[in-house]
Amino acid sequence: AQEPAAEVARTLVDNDELFTTILGAVPEFSTRMAVCLGACPLRIELPALGLDDTGRFLMHCLYSAGCSREIFSDPAIVRLHEISGGKLKQLSHLAELALLVGAANQVTRIDSELLEAVQDELIQAA
Repeated sequence: AQEPAAEVARTLVDNDELFTTILGAVPEFSTRMAVCLGACPLRIELPALGLDDTGRFLMHCLYSAGCSREIFSDPAIVRLHEISGGKLKQLSHLAELALLVGAANQVTRIDSELLEAVQDELIQAA
């Protein structure tokens, strides 16, 4: 695919967050396609977060989304940090899935058992 296909894909994804697109590109088009899709064309390796930073990151994200209370229990934050290794992508992905599962099951607080269940599902799905 080239830039026009990436622009169409970006429009579709922007209109429906559950919509998934898969595009293939030759190397000379990949950077421009990444920009069209709203992605950074560079891979940047960030150091892993420490446990305290993991907790602060979660609180910041939840606060930014309009949440005014703690959603993750302290043991859940520790377990989330352990599972993700402090890596932002894994941390964010697992936390988001835990929030979705928690909402679907109408729990008011994410605990370490729920995180384990989500992690088990991810492993089985892979």
